[in-house]
This record gives sequence, C-alpha cells and structure tokens, in this order.
Amino acid sequence: MAYSFVDLVGTNGQANFSFSFPYLSQDHITVFADGINQDFTFLSAFVVTLDTPLVGDATVRIKRTTPIDEPLVDYANGSVLGESDLDATALQSLFAAQEVADANDNLLQSDDAGNFDFEDNRGVNLAPPIDLHDAVNKQYADTQSGTAAQQAAVEQAEAAAAEAALTLAEILGIELTNVSEYIRNLLDDATAAEARGTLGALGSASPAIENPVITGSVTGPYTLENPTITGDVIGTYNLVEPTVTDPVLDGDLTGTYVLAGSPTSDVLPGLVKVGTPLVQNPYTISAVASGAHGLGAIPTFVTAYLECLNTEGEYSVGDRVYWHADVDTGSAVTRGYSVGADDTDVFLATMTTKPTLVTKTTHVAFTITAADWKLVVTSFRIVGA
Repeated sequence: MAYSFVDLVGTNGQANFSFSFPYLSQDHITVFADGINQDFTFLSAFVVTLDTPLVGDATVRIKRTTPIDEPLVDYANGSVLGESDLDATALQSLFAAQEVADANDNLLQSDDAGNFDFEDNRGVNLAPPIDLHDAVNKQYADTQSGTAAQQAAVEQAEAAAAEAALTLAEILGIELTNVSEYIRNLLDDATAAEARGTLGALGSASPAIENPVITGSVTGPYTLENPTITGDVIGTYNLVEPTVTDPVLDGDLTGTYVLAGSPTSDVLPGLVKVGTPLVQNPYTISAVASGAHGLGAIPTFVTAYLECLNTEGEYSVGDRVYWHADVDTGSAVTRGYSVGADDTDVFLATMTTKPTLVTKTTHVAFTITAADWKLVVTSFRIVGA
C-alpha cells in the first residue's frame, strides 16, 4: 500500500482528480500525467483540477513530498505548545518516513531466486550492450532483427513509386501507413507493377488520408489528417496533426475521436463548465473582491463555502461549510458575506463582522476565527442542455 501517492486512471478530457492521503501543505503536492509534471489548482482539500485537461488517456499520479531540509515548526522558549504545532512536527517526521518507504517499494527488487522483477514496467535509458551477457535496448534489437532493413525496403519502394502513380482505388487497397504524397498521381500499368507489389507486401496498416474534405460517408479504418467533416464518418479513426480542431459537424461523427477547439454545432448537451474559483484566504471582514470566471457568459449557478484551515468548532482541516447561520441577539450587528456574478466576473463582499457557524456535532453557535477559514466562490455554467 502506498502512503504518499496514488495512481489514477485518467481519460481523455478529464481534469478533476481526488485523493485521500493527508498532507501538511498544498505546496507539498505534485501531479504527473504519464510521468510529466502538470500544472494544477486545488478545488478543495482533496480534489485537484489540471490547468490543461488530459489529451488522451493517461496514468495520473498525485504525490506528496514533505520537505525535510528544515523543521516546519520552530519552537521558542516560553511559548505555549499547541496541538497543531505538535501535530505538525510529528506528521512531518511520519510523512517523510512514509515517502521513504514508498520510494523503497518502487525500487527495482529481486525475487527469492535473485532475479530482478520489472513488474511489467519498462526499463528506460539502457545503453547499447558491450559484453555478451549485457541487456539490449530496442534500437539494438530492431537493428539485429531486420526492422531497419524493412524500413530501407519501404524507402526503396517509395523511390520506385516516384516514377509511377497508383489510382486512388489502388492506393486504398494497399494497407500501408503514410504513403507518400507523390505516389498519388496516376501511374501507367507498366511502371506501377513493381511499386504496387512491394508496397502491398510490406503494408499491414491503414493508409493516411491527408487534408480531406469529407462531404459524404467514409467507411473503414483510416488516419485522417486535418479533416473538415460535413458528412458521416463511420468507424474507428486516428485524427492527427492536429486532432479535429474547430470541426464543422454538420453530420454524424461515429467512432473514437479526440475533439479539440469549439465545434460549430455547439458542445455536447448538458455539459457543465466550471469557472475559475475566487478565493479569499484567509477570510477577511469588510472586503470586496472579484475575478474573471472565464465561462464566456453569466453562470448558471454559483457556490460559496467556508473551508476550514485550522481545527475550530469541531470542524477538521478541509471541511466545508456551505451555509452559515445568521444569529442576531438584538445588537443589530451585520455579519457574513454575499456573492454574485455577471457575464465576465464572479465577486464577493464581506460584512463588518465575521460569520457565525454552528458546531459540527453539538449544534452550538460560534463566531469563526478569520485566520482559521478561507472563502471559496466557484461559478458553473450548463451549456447545450
């Protein structure tokens, strides 16, 4: 069991991921997609959102790294030792030990017979072999097994085809990826025979269709580059250089695709878009704040909650309170906050007195300590419904 990280299965277009292991500071959390460090923000204490959603499926690792170069708490003579300081000191040591244990578990291990077990993972950055019993990398193995020779044969076939041309029907009948553009001209039968036979013998993949304008139906497995799609496309396709960016979707698109940009037929029905949160950290009285939500229109709804930063009122760090009590004993005191949004910004205003909450289990009112809470305002827009 890992103590300091979690590996999650991410799907194309996914941005939000949750985890459950504890940490002392959000600065100690990093996120990787297939080993590449990602920029992200926290939606809550245990939910992060990638600044750029995944393009394609990926393994997402959320990892904690607790600093050990210096203590997180510096005690002073005569000071009162509180629970939070003592907990932080103990947790810094515990978390660092857990991270060392996780790192050790991920090292290459040998089994009972002394053999190293890669556990179905890749070995990378392997140098070419020298001695007879050295391990070999893929480049060396490909060279020895004939892959390089096959590539040379492909190049020779393309050179031969440069002097001839296949009809479109003939090219589509030759299952070879990335057939060069210049062999798409018409060939006479006499000069085409050798090129056609060589390409047909080598090919086992689908031909690339570059820059097509599709106004009818296309059936079969193809690689579509820079398409404009105005008809029906039926099947499984790899859309490359780029994936379908700002497509014109006047027909049905059936299959597996990565859609980028803004299709002119609007986004999928019922899609919920999340705006950029407005955060006041820590809570501050008599203040106003605003920020662009990035939704392009007035939000459908806005949420506001107080998130606990330090234990108070029986609430733990990370707990959220979405509604707060407005308790008035006759003193005519104004308290709490209001939030709102227009077509570009989300905004908030806090009153002159801190909000009153109800304790988590005993239902007793208390006034928050501003430094122990932050206020998060998030806007949402439902589009295409």
